[in-house]
Amino acid sequence: MRKKRKENTRSSIYDVAKHAGVSITTVSRVINNIPTVKEYNREKVSRAIDELGFSPDMNARRLAGGRINTIGLVIPRFEDMFYTFYVTEVLRGVCNTANEAGLDVLIHVTSRDMTDKKLGLHMENLSFCSGVIFADIQGNEKLIDSIVKEEIPCIVINHFDKGLDAGCIAIDNREGAVKAVDYLVSLGHERIATITGELSIQAGRDRLEGYKDSLKKNGMKLDETLIKECDFSPKRARLRALELLDSGDYPTAIFVASDEMAAEVMRTLIGKKLRVPQDISIVGFDDSWFALQGALPLTTVKQPLALMAERAVKNLRDAISSRTKTAFKKDILATELVIRESCVPPLKREDLYS
Repeated sequence: MRKKRKENTRSSIYDVAKHAGVSITTVSRVINNIPTVKEYNREKVSRAIDELGFSPDMNARRLAGGRINTIGLVIPRFEDMFYTFYVTEVLRGVCNTANEAGLDVLIHVTSRDMTDKKLGLHMENLSFCSGVIFADIQGNEKLIDSIVKEEIPCIVINHFDKGLDAGCIAIDNREGAVKAVDYLVSLGHERIATITGELSIQAGRDRLEGYKDSLKKNGMKLDETLIKECDFSPKRARLRALELLDSGDYPTAIFVASDEMAAEVMRTLIGKKLRVPQDISIVGFDDSWFALQGALPLTTVKQPLALMAERAVKNLRDAISSRTKTAFKKDILATELVIRESCVPPLKREDLYS
């Protein structure tokens, strides 16, 4: 006859969380002496541990992580993400700076459909990090709220929001777009089109607004037919360029919201027997490797992505050390117009199709 298994009455980390009225994540962070837990929560957990006679075993410490020198880098999933200039520059900036600071980096990829189940899994994986950097806010709003609620310092990059209860560092995309369009206006262009980035992303919206700002500042009428919405996809940028050509009345210049799209637009125009820049000038945005891979070097707006990522790590390290939200800085980094060979003054209309 099989003997009845003796019931294990030892308290678990879940029991401590319930007894203290806090989350398992908070208990995990107290166990590992992570400094960013609020003092009153730390006292509640410590009291619950004493009252329950709880002794953390290796499994509890594994659940908690126990590595306070680890930061998380959360990247929203999108098509070909690890082949893009944005992700490679963010990875370079974060990983190099973290290495110099003696920090390990947990790279965590999220999807846009943030269900409650997925949210719980993400929180479990990130709970042992001393702090978290989000490569963008889109699709991660719930996760950011949960991270902040659990008192884990976090910083959002590529997005600026004064009301965000966390640090944030972004590029001045709007002013960068103003610089690009101002330059085209200074060359004498009056019919300037734009192919936008994804407008659900702050960077895409700001670049479109900068385009409009420049036209207004320079006393030029906004022509909605010259605005072609896109999503940072080169394939779709090609289609938008063809739409501009189908109108019959070509623009003399196009401001494109990324270098990768701009390179594809340039190939499309050349394929249609148009000359760049004599017939149509092109300006991109990024100053990525795509700016130098086309038929001629691309005039573009340089954005300091690696610097943004480096500063995020440094600001996060300061926030972790200070144990206070006052260390959460909100920065906007300036852009620079890089003039190359893809822009010239417009031809006279009678010479445009000759």
